[in-house]
Amino acid sequence: MNWPLPLTATEELLLVDDRPAYPCCCFVRAEFSGCFDRSPLEAAIRAALRQHPLLTALVARRGRQWVWVPVDHPQPVIEWMAKPPGEVLPPAQRIDLTAEIGIRFQVLLGGAASTLILQFHHATCDGIGIFQFLHDLLVAYAPSVGRSPNAAEVTTPALKSLARRRTFELTMAERLRMLPLQIMNLWRARQFLHRLPTALIPYPAQPHDSPAYGSYPATLSARLTAEETAALRRMAKQLGVTMNDLLLRDTFLACDEWRKSRGSHRSGDCLRMAVPINLRKAHDRPGSAANVVSILMLDRGDADFEEPSRFLSGIHAEMDRAKRRQMGFTFPLATELCRHLPGGLRKHLWAKKCLTSTFLSNLGVMYEHSPLKDRSGLLVAGDMTLEMLELLPPLRPYISAGFAAGTYAQRLWIALHYDPRASTQAQAQALMAIFLRRVQSSSESPK
Repeated sequence: MNWPLPLTATEELLLVDDRPAYPCCCFVRAEFSGCFDRSPLEAAIRAALRQHPLLTALVARRGRQWVWVPVDHPQPVIEWMAKPPGEVLPPAQRIDLTAEIGIRFQVLLGGAASTLILQFHHATCDGIGIFQFLHDLLVAYAPSVGRSPNAAEVTTPALKSLARRRTFELTMAERLRMLPLQIMNLWRARQFLHRLPTALIPYPAQPHDSPAYGSYPATLSARLTAEETAALRRMAKQLGVTMNDLLLRDTFLACDEWRKSRGSHRSGDCLRMAVPINLRKAHDRPGSAANVVSILMLDRGDADFEEPSRFLSGIHAEMDRAKRRQMGFTFPLATELCRHLPGGLRKHLWAKKCLTSTFLSNLGVMYEHSPLKDRSGLLVAGDMTLEMLELLPPLRPYISAGFAAGTYAQRLWIALHYDPRASTQAQAQALMAIFLRRVQSSSESPK
C-alpha cells in the first residue's frame, strides 16, 4: 500500500457531508463486566490501530483530490472518567479529519462495570469495519491480563486490501460484465431525483457552520430477550422473509404512526429510508477497517402502510430484486459520477432539501465466529466480558431520527439516534416505544 491514498467516492461523500451542525461521526457503546486496567487497554488500543491504517490517517488536499496521509506515531484521544454505565453518552465534539485522526475513545469506570465508547469519523470506515477493530482491540487486551485461550487464532488483517477497496475486490472482468446492468440501475434510479421525500418532522435544517446540539449525541437503546429474538427469527422464516425485512417494515410503520401522533402526516407524503448494504466478499473478513458499504433507498407512502402483510412482501421482493440486480454497486457508481459534475458532491449534499427521511442500519449477527466467545455467546477478553454493544450512525439535515440494530449473544439490540433540535426526549421515547411494540408484535403472529 502506497501513501498518500486517494479517497474513494464513498469516503469523499462522507467527508464532504461532515459539517459542524451535523458531524459525520458514528459511535459504538460497548458495556463490560469488569474494570479495565488503564495501561493494558491503552496499549491494546495502539496495537489494534496499527492494523487499521485509515483510523490513524489524516485527509489532505492534493491538487483536485482528497487523499489519506499517514501520521507518524499517532496519539489517539483516550478520555478516562469515573462514571457508571448509562444510556446517556457523554458529550462529544466533531472530528476534523484534516487536523486529527478519525477515532476517539472514552472509558467510563463504574466499579464492577466499564463502558468503552468509540467515536469515529464515518469517512474512515463503516460499522462492520469498526466492530472488526473492536474485536482486534479485545484480542490485544486479553493476553495482557490473562490470556484468552483462543485469542491466538485471530489473524492479522490484510492491509494491502485497502488499496483495492475502490473496486470492492472485483476484478476488471467482473466490473465489465456488470456495467450494462449498472447502467440500467442508474436509469431506474432516476425516480429518486424527481421525487422528494418528506422529513419525519418538519423542522428547518441548522446553518452548516452552527455547532452541534449540546447533548450530542442523543440516543435511546433497547434490547430484546434471547427468546424474543429467536421468535422474531422463526417468524421471519415462517413468512418466507428475512429478519431484516421485518425490521424494515416495522421501522416504516413506526415512523408513520409516530408522525400521525404528532400531527405531522399529510396525504401524499413519501417516506424514504436509507438502508446500508455490506459489499464485502466472504474472504474480506477479517480486514482492515474501511467503507465497503453502499446505500439502498426505499420509498413508501400511505397506500403501502395500509396492509402490513402486503407491505412486508413488497419490501422482501424489492430487497431480493436489489440483490439480483447487484444494486448495491449502483450507489457508489452514482457517487463517483456525481463527484465529477459541476459543483461536485458538496453541491448536491448541501442542497436545502430533504434527501432522506430516516435510516435503518442493521449489522446482522455480530461476532458469530469469534474465538473469544464463551458458551453464552459473549466475548471474553481476560477478565473483561462484553455484555452489550450498539452502534449509533450520524444524522443528516432533515433526518430527525434514525435506527441501528444488530444481534449480539442471541439478543437483538436497537439504537435510536435523534435530533433534540426537532424532538424532545419524551417524543423520541414515544418513537422507540412504538417501534419496540411493532417488533415484538411481529415475533408473535403473521401480520
